[in-house]
Amino acid sequence: MFDERTAGASIRIEDRGRRVVRDLDSFCNGVVFSRTRLEVGAMYSIEISTGGDWSGALRLGVTTVPHSKRPQPPPRSVSVTLSAFVTSCDLRYACPDLIAREGYWARPVKESFATHGTRISFCVCPGGEMRLFVNNHHVGRHLSGLPVIEVGDMWALVDVYGSTVAVSSVREETVPVQVLARGQEAVQAFLAAQRQGTLPLYSARVSVVGQERYDQIIMR
Repeated sequence: MFDERTAGASIRIEDRGRRVVRDLDSFCNGVVFSRTRLEVGAMYSIEISTGGDWSGALRLGVTTVPHSKRPQPPPRSVSVTLSAFVTSCDLRYACPDLIAREGYWARPVKESFATHGTRISFCVCPGGEMRLFVNNHHVGRHLSGLPVIEVGDMWALVDVYGSTVAVSSVREETVPVQVLARGQEAVQAFLAAQRQGTLPLYSARVSVVGQERYDQIIMR
C-alpha cells in the first residue's frame, strides 16, 4: 500500500510495502503516501503500533498531488544543499507543513483513538468527506471539502507522528456509500454480514383494491 519513493527521512518500509516504521529517535519525518489511488466509497484500514515517550499521534489525510510533484526526501547518509533541505522539510510534518501547500489535506487523529493495536479505517465519500472508523466503530467526519468530483485522483497521506511508531496496512473493507450514510449501526451490521456470509432476501408484491377516486388508503 505504501509508496517508498516519497517518504519522510525517518521512515523505513517493510513487508513489501504493507508496513511503515519510524525511527524511535525522532517524533517526526514520518510522512508517507499510498502507492495506489484511493477509490471513492472504498474502505481502507491500517493498524497502529505505538511506543516511546513522544506526545501526539497519527495524522491522516489525502493528497491530489502525484508522486512526481511531491517533495522529495534526501538520502539519509548524503549531505544536501540548502534548497534540497528546505524542500525535504515539508515531509517533516503533515500538519502544518504539507497542508500549507495546495493539494494536501490532513488532520491529527485523537490520541485516545490511536492506541497500540487499534484499527483505523477511513473512507472518502462522493460528497467530499472522509469518514473515520475506529475498530469498526464510526467516529464521525475526519475531513470535508475534498475535491472528489473536480480532481478525481487521490492518494492517502499518513504521518507516522509522535507516539505512533508504525502503521500496517490491513485487509480493506468495501462498504457501500448508502450504508455509510445510515450511520454506525448500519456499518456494523454490514461488516458482520460480510464476515458471516449472505442471507436470503424475501420480497412480495402487494395489490391494493378499492373504490375509485379515493385519495387516502390506510393499510393495517
